[in-house]
Amino acid sequence: MKLLVEKLKILYVINMNVEKLWHWNYLSKSFCELENLSLINNNKLLSAISSSMITRLKNLRILTLNRCELLTEVFDFEDDNPDHIIHEILPQLEVLALINLIQLKKLKFHFSQI
Repeated sequence: MKLLVEKLKILYVINMNVEKLWHWNYLSKSFCELENLSLINNNKLLSAISSSMITRLKNLRILTLNRCELLTEVFDFEDDNPDHIIHEILPQLEVLALINLIQLKKLKFHFSQI
């Protein structure tokens, strides 16, 4: 079964104890309109956005990660390149809120100079 979530603009995932958020079989247009993603108190989540989902999130404006105890990385890139530029990956991103992420050690991206 494939899931199509094409028109969704806001997604809150709260108190879900899953290791991986994006493991379903989504159609290619799913989440393309998503503007606001908040992951709150998801204590088993290891990364917020997989590399396969990043390409779909071109309209993402707000990303909030709060109290995800095991989260070690924001983006799970397939490569280990630390030189990803956030505004090339997520061109509409205006707010990145990283709150109480005790296992987050480093960010695998940087911001372009304004």
